[in-house]
Amino acid sequence: MTQPPPDQQPTQHAPQQRPSLEKGAPGPAPQPPQPPQPPVAPGPQQPQQQWPVAPPPNPYGSGGGYPPYGSGPGYGPGYGPGYGPGPGYGGPVPPSSGGSGKAIAIIIGAIVLVVILFCGGIIAAIAVIANNVEDSIDDWDPARTGGRDNPITVDVGEDFEIDGVEYAQGWRVQAPEDEYSGETIVGLEATNERDDGSSEYAYLTFTFVDGSDVEVGQITCSSDGPIANGNSEELSCYGSDRLDRPYDHIEVSAS
Repeated sequence: MTQPPPDQQPTQHAPQQRPSLEKGAPGPAPQPPQPPQPPVAPGPQQPQQQWPVAPPPNPYGSGGGYPPYGSGPGYGPGYGPGYGPGPGYGGPVPPSSGGSGKAIAIIIGAIVLVVILFCGGIIAAIAVIANNVEDSIDDWDPARTGGRDNPITVDVGEDFEIDGVEYAQGWRVQAPEDEYSGETIVGLEATNERDDGSSEYAYLTFTFVDGSDVEVGQITCSSDGPIANGNSEELSCYGSDRLDRPYDHIEVSAS
């Protein structure tokens, strides 16, 4: 067996023995603090090769089939979709040229017209009512001509007029039909000729008076209802008094 040369033989080292620290023996001396070392400047690094990376598609750019942002049809320059003053939008909405103002003016005018018509109708109605009330007051005034307190004097068969109603001539006094009734008047026709055009109900009282201004008897005549203006009607008469004494004249009044 070949032995290696002496200089290449492994050197045998004696095992190092730690100094035993006996109880009470001093430990190793503390090391002095080391001054900070200056940082070592890194040396030049070899740049690594970078492979090109495709950029993400831009929906607003010129690639990928999309028009540049804000330059597509219907968009104005410098504005996003739905905001720019491009075709179809016309920019900021200008103030109204008066369409809504005209509508408001028409509505206000219609309201004013309705109010005017309403007020005019009320005024006309009040005027008509006032006129009718005045006529009614005049008709019921007992001191008017032909009123209860101011009767007119007529002869048998004579025509006369009271309150715009004309009574034709030709009427007459008729004797009682039986022992239970009195004299009556027949053939008395009334025609409504009132100037106000209103209808009129006719109700007359004929009072027979003797020469001493004493009442002998009475006969009343009336229409069946209001007589329309311009119409005529023969009145119905009734009397319960018997004219058994001669009378001098006849007084007629309307109620």
